[in-house]
Amino acid sequence: MATEADKLDALRKMILGAFPKSVPPPPENLITHQCQECFSVRDDFTGVRWWSAKNDLIDENFDDMPLFSAEAFHYFCRLSCFAH
Repeated sequence: MATEADKLDALRKMILGAFPKSVPPPPENLITHQCQECFSVRDDFTGVRWWSAKNDLIDENFDDMPLFSAEAFHYFCRLSCFAH
């Protein structure tokens, strides 16, 4: 019988398989506003691939995700599926 952890792992694998593993947007496309808070978000997410983002990065920036450009939000929105 599958444990809850096994079920959660299987669900995460299904989610991973549903989204393409594409390259992240370039830094200049991560934000649209030029302020220190947006620059911080841009710096934190530059080069981050959505499927390998660390939980700490998600936790520290979860409430800043509305600062993303539309392109970056679309790319990173699936991160919320992997937050603990």
